[in-house]
Amino acid sequence: MSPFLGILLSLAIAVLAGVAAEAIGAPLPWLLGPMIASAGVAVAGFAPFGVAPRMPAWSRPVFTPVIGVGIGATVTPQILGQASEWWPSLIAVAAFVVAAQGCGYAILRRLGGFDRPTAYFAASPGGLIDSVLMGEMRGGDTATMATMHLTRIVIAVAAVPLILTFVATAEGQPLHAPVAAAGWPGPVDAALLLLCAVGGALLAVRVRLPAGVMLGPFLASAALHLSGLSSAQVPLLVVHVAQMVVGAMLGLRFSGTPHAVLVRGLGLTFVTAGVSIALAGGFALALDALVPATSAAIFLAFAPGGIAEMGLVAISLGVEPAFVIVHHLARILLTVSLGPILYDRLIGRAR
Repeated sequence: MSPFLGILLSLAIAVLAGVAAEAIGAPLPWLLGPMIASAGVAVAGFAPFGVAPRMPAWSRPVFTPVIGVGIGATVTPQILGQASEWWPSLIAVAAFVVAAQGCGYAILRRLGGFDRPTAYFAASPGGLIDSVLMGEMRGGDTATMATMHLTRIVIAVAAVPLILTFVATAEGQPLHAPVAAAGWPGPVDAALLLLCAVGGALLAVRVRLPAGVMLGPFLASAALHLSGLSSAQVPLLVVHVAQMVVGAMLGLRFSGTPHAVLVRGLGLTFVTAGVSIALAGGFALALDALVPATSAAIFLAFAPGGIAEMGLVAISLGVEPAFVIVHHLARILLTVSLGPILYDRLIGRAR
């Protein structure tokens, strides 16, 4: 019964944190509230009566397709027509990846004193699992790299919505409503959305698409909505549940991390993530006149968070989710393909 009670305890903490965050008017309350509360109990080692909060491993792959379907539902012929004009920002993704990783590497080497593979792959702006595995193969410290990537994603998820909300309020241009339906779709539309989520994820994983659990449902949902067979959106309640689960899982990943590793990693990640966020802001300003997208969307497209997390932020804030997800996919592809080559040719060879 202990694992089951741990799941119930985690859900109770997440719900209470979401309600509290919404009550105080926090942006993305159902994502940030559960994430911060879960991280707090994980770091503190909170385990009443010997029951530690936990989330089942299948939670993320079950709810990530929801994000993909929600983003795909925003794809319209107009957005598809604009996609050919995204090339300046897509090319700029390569420059961002090199700049963010180069700055992060220099900071972790000089301030953190990390060895070369640990510093390089801990500074990678790519996916957590891919970067840690590539660094581990080259002799990097697994715990340090995993902690750095996890704290980077958490900092980005916490900081980016606050920055977007602040800037939008200061400019007098409030962000759009969440890309979700207030009610529930009919049985046919619900079945089609479910088919996109399950079928798209299974097919994408089978053919080994990168980030397939989200990319497959995204492509399937985009095709469905472009065909005119459905115009249904993911219900807002489902989006809130997805936010809560993703937030709780992010926070609980800190469970078991040694405090010394966490404190050191958190301090250094504030510096590296701050530099990456500043770079994202600079790219947004530079590309604002070149790309048919809002500055908020460009900033979010370059923000140093995970693809699922930034996609969920885009849906929740109504910030051009299709534009955001395509650029984050490009970032991951470039990081996974280009990152190891640059390390092996430059840093590894010099070593």
